[in-house]
Amino acid sequence: MSGIKFILVKISVFVSGLFFVGTALATDYYVSNSAGNDSYNGLAGTYGGTNGPWKTLTKVNAQTFAAGDRIFLKTGDAWVSQSLQLHGLGTSTNPITLSSYGTGAKPRISPQITDAYGITLYNTAGWKIIGIEIEKARAGIALQYNNTYNNDYVYIDNISIHDIDDTYNSAPNLYNHFSAGILLEGNGNTSAYHLTNLTVKNITFSNVNCSWWVGCIAAYTNSSGFGTNARFRYVTVNNLSAVNGKQWGYSFNFLDDATITNADCNNTGFGTNIYGSAGIVVAYANRVVLDSCDVYNSRRGPQAYDGCGFDFEGGLSTSYITYKNAVIDHTDGCGVFVFNNNGVGGTPNLLLENVSISNFGENIGNSSAGIDFSSPGNSSGIVRNCVINRSIATNAFFTGYPTVPANFTFTNNTYKDINIASVATVTASTTDTGNGYSPAKAVDGNTADFSGWSSLTGSPQWLELAWASYQNIQKVELFTTSGYYLKDYDIQYWDGSDWQTVAAIRNNVQKKVTSTFANISTTKLRIYCITPDPTLYSRIDEVRVYNDGLGNGGFEQPSTSTYQYGPLTHGWTFDAGSGVQKNGGGFGANTAPDGVQTAFIQSTGVIKQDVGFSAAGNYYLKFKASKRTCCGGTQSFNVYVDATLVGSYTPSSATFTDFTTSSFLVVKGNHTIKFVGTVSGDNTDFIDKVELLPYTGSGLMAASQINKAETEEKDSKDDFSFYPNPAYNDVNVGFTIKQQSALTLRVFKLGGKMVLQQNLNNLAPGNHITKLNTSNLEAGIYIIKLTGNNFEKSGLMQINKL
Repeated sequence: MSGIKFILVKISVFVSGLFFVGTALATDYYVSNSAGNDSYNGLAGTYGGTNGPWKTLTKVNAQTFAAGDRIFLKTGDAWVSQSLQLHGLGTSTNPITLSSYGTGAKPRISPQITDAYGITLYNTAGWKIIGIEIEKARAGIALQYNNTYNNDYVYIDNISIHDIDDTYNSAPNLYNHFSAGILLEGNGNTSAYHLTNLTVKNITFSNVNCSWWVGCIAAYTNSSGFGTNARFRYVTVNNLSAVNGKQWGYSFNFLDDATITNADCNNTGFGTNIYGSAGIVVAYANRVVLDSCDVYNSRRGPQAYDGCGFDFEGGLSTSYITYKNAVIDHTDGCGVFVFNNNGVGGTPNLLLENVSISNFGENIGNSSAGIDFSSPGNSSGIVRNCVINRSIATNAFFTGYPTVPANFTFTNNTYKDINIASVATVTASTTDTGNGYSPAKAVDGNTADFSGWSSLTGSPQWLELAWASYQNIQKVELFTTSGYYLKDYDIQYWDGSDWQTVAAIRNNVQKKVTSTFANISTTKLRIYCITPDPTLYSRIDEVRVYNDGLGNGGFEQPSTSTYQYGPLTHGWTFDAGSGVQKNGGGFGANTAPDGVQTAFIQSTGVIKQDVGFSAAGNYYLKFKASKRTCCGGTQSFNVYVDATLVGSYTPSSATFTDFTTSSFLVVKGNHTIKFVGTVSGDNTDFIDKVELLPYTGSGLMAASQINKAETEEKDSKDDFSFYPNPAYNDVNVGFTIKQQSALTLRVFKLGGKMVLQQNLNNLAPGNHITKLNTSNLEAGIYIIKLTGNNFEKSGLMQINKL
């Protein structure tokens, strides 16, 4: 049978007035605006007799296509003042295809008619749309479903959509009437899906108000544009790029079981949007995963609110939304917004993972935190492996740094360079209230002239910021009033007994002054105004105070051209056996993994830093280390937190390798992190990129339990105390009882195991002190608990070893 081809043909038989049709033959149709004619049959790409391409899209719109049919538009051609309304029903295995033929630029559809769509699929599916350019319309591609459900399969690939803005939209700011690149609309029956199996990939959007919008068709909206919306299921989106979106980047609403990858957007939200702009928003959706979808330059337009990077918007029955492996950089508002949409629901079981949030809060307005939990509703979930850094105007979380809201678990996140001024209590020596100034206005994010605090006349004056817990501070930015510059001032911190100066600014003639200094841990900081402006007022429009947790983790300070031994202090304290060295310096180290410098430990040298922990919790250290191979022998070093050993290390090569310590628990306050060399002689290791990270793992005491013990200790200082703390061998426990009692004093490890018990019998009412021998306890954090009849007190006790 070789050499014989079987050809599918169309067979028609007329019998007794009945017309029977056998297997239908799929047909190819051609359209060319440059070479076609609507009098041709459209069955060929070039003219030959009656065969030839159609000219206008009107011919396509008049045809109802069958499964397997293909429509080809001529490359390089354009259809102006025309649009496509496609008819016919294909299947996922035998779709109808709209594509192109020839070589050159994509065929271009340019309606340029108010409220027109470039391509419309109305109440149909089973289509492929590939390789088309669409411009100058209200929407690029619209999938509309009016009382039709369970449609299956639409595939859209390699489309360029641009200039879909206000120009051809009669009501561009009306809800559900936005200009969109990809527009999905339905009539609001949420019990069924309008369409399943939608694939959209390799799409570029430019100057499109909203690149992706899902909403309600106009016939079912009210005068404000609102209506219940459609639902779409099994959606796959890949490789989308949106630039210059006036209202949103992407609004991935009303989707179930969707996977969205590499959908990036840049410069969105700069136009009017009374509903609040965002780079990416997800609402009224379930089981949606967004992977590697980056957001850059999300703006908030003239409405002065929102402008966030990613918006977990919530909504009725929303759940299981994942946003991961992404970058959010430069947002007017918050980096990530967790919201309770219209009060009907948040986003339970959300996951925010491996997302870098930087340069957030760049414009004054609401929701300007790294992650905004101001109105989460019933939202819950996990935030892990994220970096929140380089805040401009506000704090890491809406509720304060580093507060973790209820129903959320935070794991292994890093917070760097966060402006903590906005969560401070601000007071001043005097205030010119008559002209509308106040201390609080100096931390509201507004740097405009005459917008913050002004003293009364006279000097010296001061503006003080106070926090409820210790903060690590390395940088202060001060904005004064143009032409009325604060001439001379000191930046001071409270060391527990007195004010200490860390920066002295003299003869200032700049509006913005940035001061950096070695890490300090404190609960209070003040600007001490020495010489006021020429009118004798001290004016501060804005002050920003940056908290980096652990200071100078890359050892970029103090700077050196080669290397420098201690004693040095700059965040870290270096002794004579340690210091910093620069790439290409005399130590011969490999290139620094973070910046251009590393630390070095030689012989039994020591590097240490006092770190202020604003909350009790479990932490670990992550760092990179390598061995000096050009000289000397093998070096080892230990890492301590206070007196507790958390790791011993021996780098084996010149390549910088990742190391982590064991987890450790600290109480709120100052603690010392220390790297100590253990091999004497000419032996050197290099250390860089030290990070202090929260740790969550099995067998550890939850931070809520720790804070409960701390609270009980704080609230009961008058009738329960223990000292010294930290202790070495003995602890004195003081308490007051109101009636004769038998008490039991117990000490527990954080995992709950009791390690020490002491019975106190027949104690008379009054004040008592008893000694507790702790010499057999290992170094670490313990819970100490005193219980008896109607008496229970507890606290956290730290044991150190000499």
